[in-house]
Amino acid sequence: MNCNLENGGLVLKVDDKIYISDIKNFSGTYVIDNTDEIHLISEGVFWFMNFFDSHIFCSEQKKDNSLMKFDVNYSSEEIILNVPCYGLYGSDKYYYYINEVDRKLYRCFINDRKEELIVDDQVICFCVSNRVLYYSTSKGIQSYNLDSEDKEHISDSHGINMMILSKSMLFTDVSNDYLLTTIDLETGRIDAIEDIYPGSINTDGKYLYCTNRKNSSSIYRIDIDRKNSIRICGDSGEYLHIIDDEIYFCNKLEWYKMSKLGGQPNKVFNQD
Repeated sequence: MNCNLENGGLVLKVDDKIYISDIKNFSGTYVIDNTDEIHLISEGVFWFMNFFDSHIFCSEQKKDNSLMKFDVNYSSEEIILNVPCYGLYGSDKYYYYINEVDRKLYRCFINDRKEELIVDDQVICFCVSNRVLYYSTSKGIQSYNLDSEDKEHISDSHGINMMILSKSMLFTDVSNDYLLTTIDLETGRIDAIEDIYPGSINTDGKYLYCTNRKNSSSIYRIDIDRKNSIRICGDSGEYLHIIDDEIYFCNKLEWYKMSKLGGQPNKVFNQD
């Protein structure tokens, strides 16, 4: 499971290398190899990094957030679509994204580089699971089946930080004081997790990890089934990414990492 795209897609593992974007000084995107050597691979700042067939597809901040592909073997860059893309998610054939100008949801077919409007409303955020796209608008949370194109109204809530864990949707409920909230996708039951006000959420498929605004954005691990939580890091964090058994996060826009079990974070590299 990879929910890093819902957190900006700023850290990506390809084989034994870590690709990571500098969002403090905007100096570019770096690669960290298996000997912990760090190299600048592009002066571009890559957001929402997807990987397919030796290419990183991303939204490139320094090129007006256009959809771009980066060849990891030859370090070559190519603009696919000159449209400001937010929340990029896709595969080999097409990529879904929010247009940052009109805030509507589109997809781009990579081969012919044409875009298609999917949701003709302003979309706050979206996520994809099992060929179903879930999205939040001012009308609430809805789903869009990528195969049948059927749409379904899920909830009147206004959600941000949306993702799917098991049979539940997890999100920050804007309409309920920004509480962490779950919706059982089979029964429709809605539950709020008390005292958790996420700024960023992620999951490894078993637990939910989030920063909690109520406690200085420190990092928590939450068992959704048991509705209990434990703070695993006292430092404030944002942009939570999970790579294998480690959590990467930003503190004052600098990258740190630590075990999913908790403990002392270590700075990934000196961005100054």
